[in-house]
Amino acid sequence: TAIRTSAFYAALANGTAGHAIELDDTHQGGSLHPGAVMWPVAIALSERLPEIDAGRLFKAVVAGYETAARLGMAVQPKIHYQLGWHPTATCGVFGAAVTASKLLDLSVEQMLWAMGIAGSMAAGSLEFLATGAWTKRLHPGLAAKNGIEAALLAAEGFRGPETILEGHYGFLNGYSEEPIPELLT
Repeated sequence: TAIRTSAFYAALANGTAGHAIELDDTHQGGSLHPGAVMWPVAIALSERLPEIDAGRLFKAVVAGYETAARLGMAVQPKIHYQLGWHPTATCGVFGAAVTASKLLDLSVEQMLWAMGIAGSMAAGSLEFLATGAWTKRLHPGLAAKNGIEAALLAAEGFRGPETILEGHYGFLNGYSEEPIPELLT
């Protein structure tokens, strides 16, 4: 449409729309929909940063896909689902943070902070299954929006925990009873 808004809200709207009719891509091993998260991040930021060329855009999206997919596999989707989590949202936010960090050309340290910040934004309850509520449609949009926000905060020096994935209170231990951290290397 001709409507323009912030990168946050563009990513939220496009991620939500991209998942609304359940025809988006699926990474089978991680049981998630990475395209509905990473592409809204890439499009929203590239519209605001004209210096982003196609090569940089594709590298950022591929890095986001790989991050989300590896995390999805590492939390073991069956277990993750049994705990009530939707991997598109919970793992997608990390992929979105990586995609945004690469597009913003963040340092390795800043990217780690963005991941740490994203860990505090990792959510996506499966409770919608109980009543058919519409919240599932929001999951990729929220992951995309939150990934951009995490990267922008990190760009300004806001620090997130660098051990957000493997730490005692990190994502793997909090979102899976049998994580496989080796899948992240």
